Amino acid sequence: MTSLERYADVLEKLPPDAREAVERMLAQGWDIWMVKVGETIELARGAASFPNWGRSEDFWVVAGSPTVEFRVAIEGIALMGGGCFKCYSITFNNVGDAVAYEEKTSVNSEFRRTRRLYVCVRK
Repeated sequence: MTSLERYADVLEKLPPDAREAVERMLAQGWDIWMVKVGETIELARGAASFPNWGRSEDFWVVAGSPTVEFRVAIEGIALMGGGCFKCYSITFNNVGDAVAYEEKTSVNSEFRRTRRLYVCVRK
């Protein structure tokens, strides 16, 4: 079963422009995390690097118009590295609002990527 088949019932609830955007992300292998109207999540943007470890986080609006509010910046300095992350609150205002979140982590040359597509699917 493909992602499009698995999420067919979710996709049919979305406005046409949001449906197209979400279908494109599904075709690229993104996972859907369903949220409801009025729900708020916290996400970060930024990067940190240390001798054996690195991490970066980013998010972007894929569809609709969720409210994105800056919350706080977290800065850290270590012996041989450091980083800065900016934390944001994202509130989903309408069915069809979608936000992509990607986290990349490397530890001792092992690379891992997490990709989530938050999609507002119900009121």
